[in-house]
Amino acid sequence: MEKFQRPAIAASVTDMELELLGPEEVDAIDLIELRVDHFKDLSDDYILSVFKRAEGMRKPVIATIRSHKEGGERFIDDDRRISIIGLIADHADLVDVEAREPIFDEARCIIKDKGKVLVGSFHDFQGTPSFNELTVFVMEFMKGGQT
Repeated sequence: MEKFQRPAIAASVTDMELELLGPEEVDAIDLIELRVDHFKDLSDDYILSVFKRAEGMRKPVIATIRSHKEGGERFIDDDRRISIIGLIADHADLVDVEAREPIFDEARCIIKDKGKVLVGSFHDFQGTPSFNELTVFVMEFMKGGQT
């Protein structure tokens, strides 16, 4: 995957929105984030077909299967989220998993085994944590071996 020398622009899209990305839009972005929790169909075949279409756009792909409690569009149980991560790991360059979710360590192992990048995201819908709060979170997270 390309390393960017500037902030990268990601288009966060659903399966239906991916179809709307034309050549001009694809040229204007650096990455495609596929929000699997917004897909109309969660069957393995359908998910893979969407990821293969995104791969054809020749941009790095971020896979996100957000949990419902962290802003996901729909409820997908943890076992299914892990199953989907295993399914798409060969077709995504990065996989975004909430750092506080119970599936994080298992997802980390899958992603590491595939040689991909894991994005450990953190969401606080009540406000923006202070720099000190975030620093403590990162330090505790790293102590737990969850890096």
